Amino acid sequence: MNLDEIIALVTNYVQGNLLGSAAAGVILLVLLFRKPKFFLGLVLLCATVVGMLVIFDQINSTGINEKEFQSLGEVK
Repeated sequence: MNLDEIIALVTNYVQGNLLGSAAAGVILLVLLFRKPKFFLGLVLLCATVVGMLVIFDQINSTGINEKEFQSLGEVK
């Protein structure tokens, strides 16, 4: 998944759910000014989870491709 695709998905979500996105933005701004350590911890946790999901996706996608190539070799 490219950065362009992620930006497009986020843009579509924000445009489709304007009220919820605005509420989440206000909550994050309040956390940033009231409890900056908690906010930074939350951002770090989210970044870690997203990184793990990207790695998991890359590992699984390579395994699927190898299985497809093996099955194509058996057919020929």
